[in-house]
Amino acid sequence: MALIFQLGTNNWQRPKKDGSGELEFAPGSGVLHEAHHNAYNVLEGVKCYSMYPSKNQAQPTEADADYRVFELEHDIPICESASPNSSKRWHSFSEEEFAAYVKRLETEVYDFMKACEAKAGKNFTMC
Repeated sequence: MALIFQLGTNNWQRPKKDGSGELEFAPGSGVLHEAHHNAYNVLEGVKCYSMYPSKNQAQPTEADADYRVFELEHDIPICESASPNSSKRWHSFSEEEFAAYVKRLETEVYDFMKACEAKAGKNFTMC
């Protein structure tokens, strides 16, 4: 079995954690990431796990969920000078804020990948 891990740069279109039932808008790259994730998981002999960032979504509640949310307290960092979805720019991070962000991302991705490998009984073959 091929075991795939994808780390997304934008959120998927899922319900917001505020209980409103409203879906968080997902930009094209978030929609594409979710579509790839779902497509890989219908292929025979393939299992895909994913993680993506969001300040508006909570962790999935399904016991068999194969994705996680990298929960943020701010908008998803972007490089563009203008965006209707984010006011957080990478170049606005202080050195300390950037280091803390990267460290937390590394830790959460590593921990989730280890849990996925344990559940699947094998190591990732594609990341």
